[in-house]
Amino acid sequence: MEEHKFAVGHVSKQQRDWQVAEENSLLKERAGLINLFHKAYEVAKLNIPLWHFPDMCLSDESLFLDDDLTTRFNLGAEAYRNRNACRDFIRFLSGVLREDLLTAVKASPAYALGVDESNDVGNIEEMVIYAWFILDGKPCTRFLGLVPILDGGAESITQAIFDKVKAWELPPSTFVAFGSDGCSVMTGADNGVAVRLRRGELCLNSYMLAFHCMAHKLQLSARGASKDIPFFTAFEGTLHAIASYFNRSAKRGARFAEIQLALGFQGATTVHSDVVTRWLSKGESAESIFKLLPALEKEFRTQSKDCVIAATLHKEVTSFTFLATLAFHKDLFDKLNKLSVSLQKDTVDFEFAMGMVQSCKKGLQTLYIAPETPGGTTLKKILRMVDAEADSFVFKHEQGEYSVS
Repeated sequence: MEEHKFAVGHVSKQQRDWQVAEENSLLKERAGLINLFHKAYEVAKLNIPLWHFPDMCLSDESLFLDDDLTTRFNLGAEAYRNRNACRDFIRFLSGVLREDLLTAVKASPAYALGVDESNDVGNIEEMVIYAWFILDGKPCTRFLGLVPILDGGAESITQAIFDKVKAWELPPSTFVAFGSDGCSVMTGADNGVAVRLRRGELCLNSYMLAFHCMAHKLQLSARGASKDIPFFTAFEGTLHAIASYFNRSAKRGARFAEIQLALGFQGATTVHSDVVTRWLSKGESAESIFKLLPALEKEFRTQSKDCVIAATLHKEVTSFTFLATLAFHKDLFDKLNKLSVSLQKDTVDFEFAMGMVQSCKKGLQTLYIAPETPGGTTLKKILRMVDAEADSFVFKHEQGEYSVS
């Protein structure tokens, strides 16, 4: 037996067994590490906070892979199941994915870059960069990266774009267009980002075209026109006050829901807030308030004795000035919001966009310029209720009526 331990055949079998065991262990570790990369990709793709990564790994590891319930899912070493490792995995993956993407952009006969900047939750100014290019004969839109910038000024944004184009080794000769939201920082005629990318020290391509988001430009135009009318500014303040009245109190919201049901509304709804960064919010706010006017009047009237804000808002909703302005905005933004939604489709060609703009323009002319409907159809209905000889009139709504002066 002692001699057999050192026999060539016995030693070689032991070595083979050790080698197979070592190979199996390495394969298991490799598979576990690959699974961790897949899990990190899922975290990034679904925008899941990094601190959930360890719990997600623990949950997946409890899964069985066979009917006998003997083999569990393998996720590799414990040392890599923390949020720091997840962050590193995501960085490695993003680097590989970006290299493949940049290769496709460089191979395209032409490409364009689109950017937008904002503050993140950490109050850090950052800029998102997208690329439009041709892949297999079809136009593509792909996310390129998120870049920190010093501030939201044209100089900082231009410098960041210039530095990234150089770092990514993108050819300036095929950089044919630059896209933005249309604000003055991006498209200013003298010192906008687009102008700076066409001339000066940070020039990338003198023949580059500049275009902007039609839906965002529509929103900027509408709000810009509204700012020139002080009366509309006061009206917007009332919209905010009505929404805030309910948003800041669960008790008020519950009571308002009961009022709606008592008046025969088909289910209780809330007042939409007018948010500057939400393009459709102003129209949605005007629409929701007009729909809920009888319920709002009752809520503010019954609470006016105990609440100064309710008394002030009751005075507003029973004012002809507010009611007429609300009707004006309701009809106006019904047209503008439909146009905005149509311009936000994934694919919009020039002919379609121009057709929608012309249709909206014609609709607005019919609403506000045509003698049959001066001020809009909703306002015209209200004007029919007005008695020119009286100081007040009864506003008749589908869900109720109340006196307006």
